[in-house]
Amino acid sequence: MSTATLHYIHDPLCGWCYAAQPLVGAALAQLGGRLALRLYGGGLFGEPHQVDAGLVRHIVHSGERIAQLSGQPFGEAYRQGELAEEIGLDGARFASAFGATDGHAVFEHVQASRRLLDEFGGRGFPTLLLETGGRHALLPHHHHYGRPDAFVQTLAAQLPALH
Repeated sequence: MSTATLHYIHDPLCGWCYAAQPLVGAALAQLGGRLALRLYGGGLFGEPHQVDAGLVRHIVHSGERIAQLSGQPFGEAYRQGELAEEIGLDGARFASAFGATDGHAVFEHVQASRRLLDEFGGRGFPTLLLETGGRHALLPHHHHYGRPDAFVQTLAAQLPALH
């Protein structure tokens, strides 16, 4: 039975979310039934956004920094866009499922995620919120990149005591 919920507001286009993934994975693996996870896709860009050469340079530079801090690799697949078939999914089935996605439901989910981000003072992606006893608190995590065990210790100290 979980005693707390980790709310993870992320976006698959955000490199820093890849840096946070080992932290979240370690927390779930080590804290087991004491911690539930809720995922929120926040939409990296609130509005359609032109990707120009300057943004590409920024993304590549950030990827290098993220890899250095966290150990997460950023290869050509990340820079070119990750394709379903390249990660072992059936391309036709993926295209069919993606085509059947209700755009309105996705839009509503992204909007709700962004409202949650704003409500609790999140400043971008990734944002982690720890909910215990009905109260939410921002969970600082950036200084733990590459150190998942330290993150788990910090998180465990904030969980309610087991009786």
